[in-house]
Amino acid sequence: MNPTHDDGPGRLGPAELIARLQQHRLIAEAEDAARGVRHLTVWHGDPERREDVLLLAILIREFWSLVAGRDRPATVGGNDYTSFRIPPPDADTALTRLTELAHQLDPGWWRIVQGTP
Repeated sequence: MNPTHDDGPGRLGPAELIARLQQHRLIAEAEDAARGVRHLTVWHGDPERREDVLLLAILIREFWSLVAGRDRPATVGGNDYTSFRIPPPDADTALTRLTELAHQLDPGWWRIVQGTP
């Protein structure tokens, strides 16, 4: 069996599947950017203390305040990161404000990235 391509007809191997999924993610991010949508991702690790949960709650509450009334804002994530989808109008200003707040709240180990995970 070839590790880059499955032997079954029309089936992708693991490496090709990963490459294809990365392409789809980049296309989706480019389409969002063209529509004026911005993203912020905060890699915060697993919240282990009450304090960690409160810091995230402040950031998430501010996000929902900034995007109130906009079309299709969203938060997505896992146990160790949260990604914010900021739709227009004026998404750049909201992104800047949310990014600044994330840096203020950062207990020292967060990784804050303007973009998708």
